Amino acid sequence: MKICLFTDTHMIDRYSAYDDSVSRVIDFINSGEFDLALHLGDVVADGARHPRQFGHAVRQLAALDTPVRYIPGNHDVGDNPREAASEPSVNIERVAEFAALFGADHWVHEADGWQVVGLNALLFNSGTEAEVEQFAWLEDVLERGQGAVGLMLHKPLLPHEDHVAPQVRYVPEPARARLFDMLGKRDLKFVASGHVHQRRDFVVDGIHHIWVPSTSFCMPEALQPSVGDKVVGVTTLELMPDGEFRFEHVGIDGLVRHNALDHPEIYPTIAAWREKLGESGRLPD
Repeated sequence: MKICLFTDTHMIDRYSAYDDSVSRVIDFINSGEFDLALHLGDVVADGARHPRQFGHAVRQLAALDTPVRYIPGNHDVGDNPREAASEPSVNIERVAEFAALFGADHWVHEADGWQVVGLNALLFNSGTEAEVEQFAWLEDVLERGQGAVGLMLHKPLLPHEDHVAPQVRYVPEPARARLFDMLGKRDLKFVASGHVHQRRDFVVDGIHHIWVPSTSFCMPEALQPSVGDKVVGVTTLELMPDGEFRFEHVGIDGLVRHNALDHPEIYPTIAAWREKLGESGRLPD
């Protein structure tokens, strides 16, 4: 089975610089004979505050000929609740709106002896009934399934030795530990995620961690230090019936690595960042 993973398209409710990138990604997927495409979240720039942005994204993504599944990102439905957050916390109404337009916010795709599971990472630590239901659903999926498991999330699920890292960027505790405990009962092969706008590929405790790069923009070092490669592109995934798999990062021809600071029309706070950062606001080579 051949899958294309893409993420962090950050579309708004009108044409923007990032729409050209989405069009190039759609062309790549449509010409690639993929069995499935998976969008790993942040479909839009600020759906949590402006759900009208969803409509523009739906219209552009309708050009995909390949079956596609989505999971929400923090810019779609709100973020994991935390103190002094700069973004709204997850909004259950917005989750429902997202699901109505893009399909269920958590799902399992079963093929070739695999269970590929997509989860709504923004529900973690929300204390909502939706979070309780998702964990119960996951437990049932893992108990009734067999064979290899692959996990899809918007935020990275860091391995144990990295759990002290800033949790605004990753799946927060205690949900992180609970997920590893649940998934440890099955043959978890990989975890794929977006959110960080950096490409990274590493293995810990036999689990392959793949960070899919953004299709829209990267951020300068002064705003976000590098922990991976600041590139744009997509990631392809091939699943074999014997539990083997293969990831490949692909830089699509003509896909522009935008600097987040160059498009204040997407996020109003960017204009202030640009003035403050000056030359330090450049992207690394």
